[in-house]
Amino acid sequence: MTIVVYAANARTLWETIQADIAPINARTTTSGNSWRKDDSGRATKIYRATPTGQHDERAYFVGTVRTGQLMLLDLLPGSEALTWPLFGALHGHLSGMLLATYPDAILSLNLFPNKPTDA
Repeated sequence: MTIVVYAANARTLWETIQADIAPINARTTTSGNSWRKDDSGRATKIYRATPTGQHDERAYFVGTVRTGQLMLLDLLPGSEALTWPLFGALHGHLSGMLLATYPDAILSLNLFPNKPTDA
């Protein structure tokens, strides 16, 4: 389950996205981003933040820059198996945030859903 983003400079966009997302333990603000990141491991994990400021551990995104213009955001299972409703909610929220926040940087954005398999 992947979001494919085509941008003039995918690496810069990915670095900007990571810089704009607050860490998991950050304080909640009314104007804050509704996403949180965990960059303590090899890859930065991006989680949807709940209204209380906690992060939704059911699934997370990991970004990869494939070429100078191609960025992949893969949805991976967290604390539970991926389902169509979870996929739809998380991809919808992240796609909406990307298009609203970085409209000038994104040339195209596509979703590539793969049907979730039973665990």
